[in-house]
Amino acid sequence: MKHFLKVIATIALIAVPTVVVKTDLVQAQPCPNGKFVPPSQQTRDYRNQRGFSFKTPANYRVMAVKDGVEVLDPSAFEWIQCIIRNRQGAETPLAPVAVYATPVNPGRRSLEALVKAQYPWVNASFSPTKVSNQSAITYTAPNILSGEMVTSVYFLTPNRKYLIGVSGPAQGKVLSLALSTFGFN
Repeated sequence: MKHFLKVIATIALIAVPTVVVKTDLVQAQPCPNGKFVPPSQQTRDYRNQRGFSFKTPANYRVMAVKDGVEVLDPSAFEWIQCIIRNRQGAETPLAPVAVYATPVNPGRRSLEALVKAQYPWVNASFSPTKVSNQSAITYTAPNILSGEMVTSVYFLTPNRKYLIGVSGPAQGKVLSLALSTFGFN
């Protein structure tokens, strides 16, 4: 019986087609996750085509993402770019600042109702505030993935066509810089 199974196994192996794969196409280099780079004291302006701007640390990079941008330290930026180039999956760190501009038709809905409709999983207490002389709401809640406390501020553009969300680690220096210098072009 053992001899019979060996023969069947050998026939099965011979019958399976062989696939030749070039190793230079398959072996992606691992992406080194570098050391955190603190924000510089020098700043620079970031201007967005949707009509807003804010300051970032001069040594930080702005990366386009779906419906917005993220401000990252140079090490995190290079790591994420490597992941994208090599098509590797990874959980990325929380950006010091993320700004999203979502098209909306607010009608008569309040700003809080718009945010809750756009982000129904948010379960937090909203507080009124002002950003660039615009009425806004803010809340602080834990990040769903990391548990890190995140502050988010939402407001409408002056033409009421976009819901702008600005978020980052609570009490983060880069978030404070972006919010304190946020303006419309």
